[in-house]
Amino acid sequence: MERSRSRRSTVLATSALAVLAFIPLARGEWPWAKELNWRESHMESTCQEGRFELLDRAAFAALMIGELAKARAYAEESLRLAPSYPDSWNYAYSMYHSHIVLGHLALLRGDVDGAEDELRAAAQAPGSETLTKFGPNMSLA
Repeated sequence: MERSRSRRSTVLATSALAVLAFIPLARGEWPWAKELNWRESHMESTCQEGRFELLDRAAFAALMIGELAKARAYAEESLRLAPSYPDSWNYAYSMYHSHIVLGHLALLRGDVDGAEDELRAAAQAPGSETLTKFGPNMSLA
């Protein structure tokens, strides 16, 4: 029973991610590739704090276009750098978003427990104006 539920949860989560990714394609757009390209070009030409402020969204954009190794690398780098920039405008959102990306990657590997752990870690991110204003990303919940 538990294994069946776990498999069903993984399939549902993967399907939800696929739907999110293809909404822009249905409109004739593909913004995630452009987003990733823009962020990567700016990450190479900025200071480390500037790079930190670009990493979480680069991780999400990479996830959305299937660049899973990049998504993992950027999310993990964001979390490694976060303690160095607690006063950054993007500190809380970056921690939150990076854990969400890592949770989606866990689901794609079939690791439901790992995804739940990442969701819990995302929930522990400190509050921020962005999260308060726009609310959390519920795609992993």
